[in-house]
Amino acid sequence: MQPTRMTAAFAAVLLATAAPAALAAPACTADALNALHVPNVTVTAARPVAATATDPALCDVQGAVATHGEGAPDGSANFAM
Repeated sequence: MQPTRMTAAFAAVLLATAAPAALAAPACTADALNALHVPNVTVTAARPVAATATDPALCDVQGAVATHGEGAPDGSANFAM
């Protein structure tokens, strides 16, 4: 898996697990997703996408993840999902 895809997958997991399942999903806005306070994740844009005959409705999200690693300089990775 490429680093950017892995980062996007990691961000998706963080966003998906930030709130207990019993709570309703947050609104599909950058402000609502940033209000989840996921460490090292900044959502820059979010927009709802309506369902089609073949695909379910979804939230199109773009943002950045601050990266930290042993032996590597701090940086960031952009994601879109």
